Amino acid sequence: MPTDYPEFCLKGVPSPDQLDDGNRVQPGLYAFLRQKMDNNGQVKQSVVWQDCQTETIARTRYQKHPDKNEYQFKGGVVRILLRDLEWIRDAVISGHKFTYEREPLPNNTSHGNLILLDFEQVPERERKWIEITLALRSVYICPGPEE
Repeated sequence: MPTDYPEFCLKGVPSPDQLDDGNRVQPGLYAFLRQKMDNNGQVKQSVVWQDCQTETIARTRYQKHPDKNEYQFKGGVVRILLRDLEWIRDAVISGHKFTYEREPLPNNTSHGNLILLDFEQVPERERKWIEITLALRSVYICPGPEE
């Protein structure tokens, strides 16, 4: 793995419904869905690597939906430690089918992905373990923007 990863990445929470009363993340935020699978059998979920703490959080929090004139992450933003992603990636139960990457975009050089490498080869119970573990390791850091 490349070594140019910061200590954290951020993930936007599209809806407050994806948080419980204590602002803990529901595992559905990290659901790896068959319909999102690409031609290589991978399912990717966008994250933002926290290269610059305040600027990255603000950009994620106030990101507009590409097709609508509304905020994309009404539920707020969560943070995941790199060491937790490494632990999940290297865990025996994940079958080494989970990883992460940097994938800079023209308008977001901090963009990246959480990746389930081979959807068809990862049993549902293992996908659920990855999703639940990601949710448990996520820390809620700020609410969504006021409309």
